[in-house]
Amino acid sequence: MRFASEEWAGSVSPYGPIWNLIAAPITLLAGERLPIALVGFKLLATASLLAGDG
Repeated sequence: MRFASEEWAGSVSPYGPIWNLIAAPITLLAGERLPIALVGFKLLATASLLAGDG
């Protein structure tokens, strides 16, 4: 998938290398299917919220 903007083509992840490891399974599963990626990241956010609520 091409970058939405050339601005991001040469940039490293602003969230750091740990985020790349966390996001990798969702990114690989979704591929170029944006709706699946959105659902995956929403589920990750929900799981993170619930995990931190203890």
